[in-house]
Amino acid sequence: MSEPKLVFNGIDGKSGQYSLAPLTLGEFAAAVASTPALNDDVLEEFRETAIQCKEHSYIAMYGVDTDDLAQTGWAVIFPEAEADSEAAGRREAIRAALTPLLDRRKGQANSRYREINLNVDRTGDKQEFLYSFKAGKGVVDPDVFPYYVLLVASPEEISFDIQYQLAVQYAVGRICFDTVAEYAHYAASVVAAETREQAPPPTAVFFAPSHPGDAATTDSAKNLVEPLASFAAHDAHGCGWTIKEVLRDDATKSALSELLGGKSNPAFLFAAPHGVAFPVDDEYQRHGQGALVCREWDGPLGRDITSADYFAARDLDELGQDADLLGMIAFFFACFGAGTPKHNEFAPYLEAIGARPGPLNASRSFVARLPQKMLSHSQRGALAVIGHVGRAWSTSFSWHPQSGNTSHPQLSSFKSVLRALLSGRRVGFATTPLGLTYAELASDLHLYQRRPHRTIKSS
Repeated sequence: MSEPKLVFNGIDGKSGQYSLAPLTLGEFAAAVASTPALNDDVLEEFRETAIQCKEHSYIAMYGVDTDDLAQTGWAVIFPEAEADSEAAGRREAIRAALTPLLDRRKGQANSRYREINLNVDRTGDKQEFLYSFKAGKGVVDPDVFPYYVLLVASPEEISFDIQYQLAVQYAVGRICFDTVAEYAHYAASVVAAETREQAPPPTAVFFAPSHPGDAATTDSAKNLVEPLASFAAHDAHGCGWTIKEVLRDDATKSALSELLGGKSNPAFLFAAPHGVAFPVDDEYQRHGQGALVCREWDGPLGRDITSADYFAARDLDELGQDADLLGMIAFFFACFGAGTPKHNEFAPYLEAIGARPGPLNASRSFVARLPQKMLSHSQRGALAVIGHVGRAWSTSFSWHPQSGNTSHPQLSSFKSVLRALLSGRRVGFATTPLGLTYAELASDLHLYQRRPHRTIKSS
C-alpha cells in the first residue's frame, strides 16, 4: 500500500498546480526532524503561555475584564522616523487620519491608553521592547503595558516576527494601507460600526469550495468548515444569529461577490479556500497573493488557473459602492490570506529532504491586498480580517498521528474563537486560543526534533 501524502494549501497563480508539492508523511517527518530545534528562550515563553491559558483561563492579570479597555488598556504603535523626514511627515499624516478612532480608544482606555513610536533598529525583538516599559514575561499587567495593541506599519517597518512575538502575550492587530486616505476610511468605518444605533440581524456565512482531485479542499470542507458551521448553528441558538453554508459546488466566485457586495452582507464570514501564490517578483504578486480560489478552478488536474477562478482585491474594487462590509469580521483560512513574509519559513524543512522551494516568498514582506481593500473601503469597510501570514496547513485542524494514516479533526481552538466572536467579544481576545495552539505545537515540535528520529510508516 502506498504511503498517503499531505497535500498543502496554496495554488500557483501561473501554473494552476500546487505551489508546494505534496509530501508523504515520512518525508514530512524527516524534514521536520532534520531542522534545528527552536530557541530555548522562545520555547520557554511558549510553555509559560500554554500553562497560563490552560490552567488559569486568563492571559491578563486575574480580575481584568478583557472587554473593558479602561481595565486592559489599548496601545497604538507607529514606526519611529527621523525628525523632519518624509517618513515622519507620512506618520503624522496617518496619525491625523486615524484621529476619530484614536480619540475613541483614548476615551475608552483613559489612563491606560498609549501612543508609541517604535525604533526597530534599537529594539530588535519583543523582549527588548517590553523591557523598555519595565514589562516582562508572564500574564499581562495593563498598568505596565496595555493588553490590546495596534501596529500601524508595514511589515518592513515593524516586522511580522515582532508581531508574532508580541502576540504570544498580547492581543495584537495590524493595519497597513498604501494611502493616507485609506487610514481615514478605516477609522471612520470602525467608529461607525461601533456607534451605529441598530445593526441588522447578524448572519454568519461559512464558505468552502472543493475541487475535483483536490484532497486539501475536500478535507477542509468536510473536517473544518462543515463541523464549524454545525457548531455555530447549535451554539448561536438564542443569540439571534442566522447561520448559512456556501459549500463545495455552490462556493463560486459569484457567490462570494454577493457576500461582499452588499446583497447578503454577513456580519461574520469564515472562508477556507486555497490561496493564490505567485512567484517572487511576479507582476501580479503584490495585487493577487492570497486571493481566494473559488469553485471555478478545475483542480490540480484541470486547466491553468485564471483570474476568473479567484476573488482578489480588484474584484472588490469592481463592486464599487455596492460593497457593504460595515461591521464585518472575516476569517480567511487560506495561504497568504493576510500577508506574505519575505523569507520562506519552510524552505529549511523541504531542503532537508532534497526539495528546492527557494529561500524567498517575495522580495519584501507585505500585507495581503484583499484585506487591505476590505478594511479601507471608502464608504463601509470591514471591522476586522483574520488570516494567515504565510502558508496555511491542514494540520491546523486535522491531526495526523505518528502511525497509521487516519487523521483526527481537532477543532476546539476554532470553536472557541467562533463562540467568542458570536458572543460579541473583542477580536484580539477571541483569537487567543489560536496563539495557545501555536505555543503548544511549537513545544511539541521542539521535543520531537530533539529525540531520535522515527520513520513514519503507513499501515
